[in-house]
Amino acid sequence: SGISGLSYDAIASIFNAFVLADKIGKEGCGVNPIAGINYLQGSFDMGCAPDLLTGFQSINDTAAKKKFEKAWGQELPTFKGKTVEQLLADSSSPLKALVIIDHDDGVVKYADRIKSLPFVAYIGAFTNKVADLAHVVLPVTTYIETDGTFTNTERRVQLSVQKCNPAFDVLPMWKLIDTIAEAAGKPFNYKHASEVMDEIASLTPSYEGISYKLLSKKHGIQWPCTKKNHDGTKYCVPDKVSFVLPQKPYALVQATQEYPYLLMLGKAQHYWHQNNIMHKTFIPLREYNATLLLYPDGYIAVSPEDAKKIGVRDRWPVKVVAQKASMKAMVMVSDDVSPGTAYVPYFIREGIASFLLAYSDIVSQGEEATIPVRIEKV
Repeated sequence: SGISGLSYDAIASIFNAFVLADKIGKEGCGVNPIAGINYLQGSFDMGCAPDLLTGFQSINDTAAKKKFEKAWGQELPTFKGKTVEQLLADSSSPLKALVIIDHDDGVVKYADRIKSLPFVAYIGAFTNKVADLAHVVLPVTTYIETDGTFTNTERRVQLSVQKCNPAFDVLPMWKLIDTIAEAAGKPFNYKHASEVMDEIASLTPSYEGISYKLLSKKHGIQWPCTKKNHDGTKYCVPDKVSFVLPQKPYALVQATQEYPYLLMLGKAQHYWHQNNIMHKTFIPLREYNATLLLYPDGYIAVSPEDAKKIGVRDRWPVKVVAQKASMKAMVMVSDDVSPGTAYVPYFIREGIASFLLAYSDIVSQGEEATIPVRIEKV
């Protein structure tokens, strides 16, 4: 989402503005970032983070941890894990195998590290650059070929019912994972996707009252949903909401004579990771196809004044040089960019991958972070 590219203080300021205007916890109000991919909220609900169990229960919550250990018959770690990017960025990490499920184009920038691993598996319904790095590719059904649920940004859990049969007897994700677990001697023994939801409800207080039977009667249920409150919770806001204090600001970076432009890296409507989703979605592809054809490998946007100084025109190739890395790009002359700055969409191709890795600490600060560069005509 656009908001995830902003700094902590920028997001805090947006939230504070809503609090100040009394626009929290009311009909048609609230701060809801629009995610670029489906089920982002649901993935965090299901504990897809190195320090969380389902329902945002902390791995350090002793009671929650014991509940999971009893249900799974397996002792859980007590320490916070690492994200896949942290593991791949650390060449000394003991990582030996990588299983990538469904879609994560962002890890392409670690292609060299991934190629060095003894085993890489990709599980998904569509091919992409990540799948090309795998030793094994396991296909799964698309969402219309299986039963399942989606949880959106407003915490609404919705039932998705199978619409057609999959080709070639391809398994749904839950069944494939169950099959792998069975081969490893640790079967889950699920018979239907609804049983997965039953287990989620038994271990997750915010999902406690949710079941396929209940979801089939409603147009989605907003968690928390308890056994006593089957209608869910429309507004999940405490009685008192306080302002968020700003953090210590990052040190401002200044342009220099050697590097006279401040480069920002961030998201664009039509460029994101490898554009895997864009190329498979008709309406966005229709709307932005002209731009994609003009700048197939992304671009560096500069102001008309700076383009004249550099001596380039629209779509001319340039070399972007920073202190620690460089990359080649095509110029987009744009009035949206202020003189003295440049903008590159977070669009991973071979040239930009090494650049992103060299400045990953700055990129992680958000779109307001800048890198001093010079732009040379090729």
